[in-house]
Amino acid sequence: MTTVRHADRAFPPVAIHQVLAFVAAVLVAGIVALTAFGPLNIQLPVTDGLGATPSVLESGRQWELERRAQSGDIVPVIRSGDDWEMQRRDQSPIR
Repeated sequence: MTTVRHADRAFPPVAIHQVLAFVAAVLVAGIVALTAFGPLNIQLPVTDGLGATPSVLESGRQWELERRAQSGDIVPVIRSGDDWEMQRRDQSPIR
Protein backbone atom coordinates (compact mmCIF):
# COMPACT_ATOMS: atom_id res chain seq x y z
CA MET A 1 0.00 0.00 0.00
CA THR A 2 2.86 2.38 0.57
CA THR A 3 4.02 2.13 -3.00
CA VAL A 4 0.69 3.02 -4.55
CA ARG A 5 1.21 5.53 -7.31
CA HIS A 6 -0.89 8.70 -7.35
CA ALA A 7 -2.82 9.51 -10.47
CA ASP A 8 -1.29 12.16 -12.68
CA ARG A 9 -3.21 15.39 -12.93
CA ALA A 10 -4.34 16.77 -16.24
CA PHE A 11 -2.57 20.07 -15.49
CA PRO A 12 0.47 20.36 -13.25
CA PRO A 13 0.13 22.72 -10.25
CA VAL A 14 2.62 25.17 -11.77
CA ALA A 15 0.44 25.57 -14.86
CA ILE A 16 -2.64 26.19 -12.70
CA HIS A 17 -0.84 28.95 -10.77
CA GLN A 18 0.35 30.57 -14.00
CA VAL A 19 -3.18 30.56 -15.41
CA LEU A 20 -4.55 32.09 -12.19
CA ALA A 21 -1.84 34.78 -12.25
CA PHE A 22 -2.67 35.58 -15.87
CA VAL A 23 -6.40 35.83 -15.09
CA ALA A 24 -5.66 38.12 -12.13
CA ALA A 25 -3.41 40.33 -14.29
CA VAL A 26 -6.08 40.61 -16.98
CA LEU A 27 -8.69 41.45 -14.34
CA VAL A 28 -6.53 44.19 -12.79
CA ALA A 29 -5.67 45.60 -16.24
CA GLY A 30 -9.37 45.66 -17.14
CA ILE A 31 -10.30 47.52 -13.96
CA VAL A 32 -7.52 50.06 -14.53
CA ALA A 33 -8.61 50.54 -18.15
CA LEU A 34 -12.24 51.03 -17.15
CA THR A 35 -11.38 53.66 -14.56
CA ALA A 36 -8.89 55.42 -16.85
CA PHE A 37 -11.33 55.74 -19.72
CA GLY A 38 -14.24 56.81 -17.59
CA PRO A 39 -17.17 54.43 -18.11
CA LEU A 40 -17.41 54.10 -14.35
CA ASN A 41 -17.59 57.92 -14.11
CA ILE A 42 -14.80 58.14 -11.54
CA GLN A 43 -13.05 61.50 -11.48
CA LEU A 44 -9.42 61.85 -10.55
CA PRO A 45 -8.34 64.76 -8.33
CA VAL A 46 -7.33 67.91 -10.15
CA THR A 47 -3.61 68.53 -10.23
CA ASP A 48 -1.38 71.15 -11.76
CA GLY A 49 0.95 68.70 -13.44
CA LEU A 50 3.21 68.27 -10.42
CA GLY A 51 1.19 65.38 -9.05
CA ALA A 52 -0.21 67.36 -6.12
CA THR A 53 -3.58 68.89 -5.37
CA PRO A 54 -3.90 72.65 -4.80
CA SER A 55 -4.45 72.15 -1.08
CA VAL A 56 -1.18 70.20 -0.80
CA LEU A 57 0.68 72.94 -2.68
CA GLU A 58 -0.77 75.64 -0.42
CA SER A 59 0.17 73.61 2.65
CA GLY A 60 3.71 73.37 1.32
CA ARG A 61 3.87 77.14 0.81
CA GLN A 62 2.67 77.76 4.36
CA TRP A 63 5.21 75.28 5.72
CA GLU A 64 8.00 77.02 3.81
CA LEU A 65 6.96 80.42 5.19
CA GLU A 66 6.90 79.06 8.74
CA ARG A 67 10.27 77.37 8.29
CA ARG A 68 11.85 80.58 7.03
CA ALA A 69 10.28 82.61 9.83
CA GLN A 70 11.61 80.21 12.46
CA SER A 71 15.10 80.32 10.97
CA GLY A 72 15.21 84.11 11.26
CA ASP A 73 14.50 84.98 7.63
CA ILE A 74 11.74 87.57 8.03
CA VAL A 75 11.65 88.81 4.43
CA PRO A 76 8.99 86.25 3.32
CA VAL A 77 6.87 87.12 6.36
CA ILE A 78 7.08 90.84 5.56
CA ARG A 79 6.35 90.11 1.88
CA SER A 80 3.29 88.04 2.78
CA GLY A 81 2.11 90.84 5.09
CA ASP A 82 2.58 93.36 2.28
CA ASP A 83 0.62 91.11 -0.09
CA TRP A 84 -2.19 90.83 2.44
CA GLU A 85 -2.25 94.60 2.91
CA MET A 86 -2.37 95.16 -0.86
CA GLN A 87 -5.28 92.72 -1.20
CA ARG A 88 -7.08 94.43 1.68
CA ARG A 89 -6.69 97.82 0.00
CA ASP A 90 -7.87 96.45 -3.36
CA GLN A 91 -10.99 94.91 -1.78
CA SER A 92 -11.81 97.89 0.42
CA PRO A 93 -14.70 100.07 -0.78
CA ILE A 94 -12.91 103.19 0.55
CA ARG A 95 -9.98 104.28 -1.54
